[in-house]
Amino acid sequence: MEKIFVYGKLKDGNSKAWYLPAPKTEACRLPGFKMFLVRNGVAGAIKGNGAGFIDGEIKTLRLPFLQKFLLDLNEGTFKGVYKRHKISTQKGEVWIYLYNRPTNGCKEITDWIEHK
Repeated sequence: MEKIFVYGKLKDGNSKAWYLPAPKTEACRLPGFKMFLVRNGVAGAIKGNGAGFIDGEIKTLRLPFLQKFLLDLNEGTFKGVYKRHKISTQKGEVWIYLYNRPTNGCKEITDWIEHK
């Protein structure tokens, strides 16, 4: 089963959680990564320099090929905004979308909650 680490609008209770209707969601702290508020209401994660962490969720992909394709469209991977990577966590290998643009001037955060 393929899994994905989510940290923004795809987390349970947020506006795009419906993209990943998973029967099981696991909370997960991802060390060694940093998250930024890159635009109003949009978070972006990058690989850190060993410091920092991100709090998010791990979700199981029920239809991996289709869900990854739809997420690639949503995350702007074809425009180079985010890139999908496979990483190792304490809970096994997962996919993650990492921000692929400069973060200069962006506010660093560790958890993201959507304000509706």
